[in-house]
Amino acid sequence: MKAEFIPYEEALTLKELGFDEPCFGSWYQGDVEPYLSIDRDEYNDLDIEHLCLSPLYQQAFRWFREEFNNFSNFERTNQGNFNYVINRKSDNICYKSYEESELECLRKLIKIINQNKDE
Repeated sequence: MKAEFIPYEEALTLKELGFDEPCFGSWYQGDVEPYLSIDRDEYNDLDIEHLCLSPLYQQAFRWFREEFNNFSNFERTNQGNFNYVINRKSDNICYKSYEESELECLRKLIKIINQNKDE
């Protein structure tokens, strides 16, 4: 189930970009490393500053469409690899798995928004 949620570092970046929508999961920054929980009651006694919402991948991609008008989709190549397309443009980089392509697309969307923010 953990694979359905975006990773901790990307979740933190989305938070910095203004993502604040209801999520099934949350990341908690523990003493050693962050961990994901889908049980909200687990955090009742914890400091909210250590929490970070963790959207599902599909929720993050929907947020990028609605907030920034960035559309993305995924394609399978003739060689059986995957690549992503953002706003009808492809980086022509192939990934071995759909999940790897999905994560790299999310990272690229974050990079695009941060670049636009700095301009």
